[in-house]
Amino acid sequence: MAKSAIPFSSATRKSSRNNNKGKAPAAIFLDSDGSDDQVPLASVASSRGKLPVDSDDSGSPKKKFKLYFDSSLDKKVDFWSASHEVLFHSLKDKNLVHGRVVDLDILSSLDFHIKNLFEFQGWANIFSVPMIVYEPLIRLFFANLCSPKAGELESLVLGKRIFINCKKIDSIFGISCSRIMAPPKNCWPFDCDVSYDQAKREIALDPSKVIPSHLGPKDLPFESRVIAHIVATTLLTQCDTLFVYYLVSGVKVHLSSLIIVTMTDVIADPTSLSFGMLLTPIFEYQYMCLGDFSQVFIKQCYNSRAFQSMGFIHCGSSWLLKTDFNESRDKLEKLKPSASTFISTAKITAALENLDTMHAKLDAMTITVS
Repeated sequence: MAKSAIPFSSATRKSSRNNNKGKAPAAIFLDSDGSDDQVPLASVASSRGKLPVDSDDSGSPKKKFKLYFDSSLDKKVDFWSASHEVLFHSLKDKNLVHGRVVDLDILSSLDFHIKNLFEFQGWANIFSVPMIVYEPLIRLFFANLCSPKAGELESLVLGKRIFINCKKIDSIFGISCSRIMAPPKNCWPFDCDVSYDQAKREIALDPSKVIPSHLGPKDLPFESRVIAHIVATTLLTQCDTLFVYYLVSGVKVHLSSLIIVTMTDVIADPTSLSFGMLLTPIFEYQYMCLGDFSQVFIKQCYNSRAFQSMGFIHCGSSWLLKTDFNESRDKLEKLKPSASTFISTAKITAALENLDTMHAKLDAMTITVS
């Protein structure tokens, strides 16, 4: 595994190999609205492969029906089969996860120096995607999505066959990695140099405290928490303990293979439709004319307001939890000296002498009454 020092990595390597063989790393979080709710690991199974194509004499898929629920798609579209047509209708009410805008330079200006981590991973270019999504095309993409064989995906959008594999994703998004690996899903890798419990302790906010069985967002320091949030909402659909450990400890991860696996999971369980912003470059790569379709502009981004909504406050050149900041402020208030009530002895002596002089003058006065 390729390793490199990452500025905010607190990982201290201790070999405890195979202590957690077969143990599944729990998902840390999150959903796309920035909440801290835990998202369960997606199913690995993919029961719906590529179904037979209904075709005419020319061999091309048949035109099906009009998509009345979206006026921008008031045209006939293609489906692999009748089952994909039914699936498309069932997807019209599914939640779409578009992700958030990630500007690495803006984050650096906010004292969140994450740019070097993503450059090290070879992922920096992926955040240059357009901040526009086409919701009806996303539903079409997932309705026709199928997996001809492991590591490959194929879909049909407006008559264009979209073929996706790791090499194609690397090319579209400019992902460049060497000596890369993909973390296994739902199990702890046999060749990992730390155990599951050690990995949790090394990425936890306070390793000296009792580490919970499943880490939540509030158990992570600021940098790791935001990294996991970006991965879970914009790059993939969830981020587990192993993934965070690899990122902060300098192990290169093959993002493209994880995108393929996650998209394959959607085939089996299309509970929510992810990769909103990432699909736009894929459509453009196919030379699709997108100007006729309704657009959704992504306004959510990672900035100071987003960090504050996670419960952090900017203090000096770092971000602290509001609770920690308030505790520190209270301690400082207690350490401040109270207002002084001391009066110097010299001032008291002078005041007493003035009183004695005044009494002497009063005694020397003669009061005449006539």
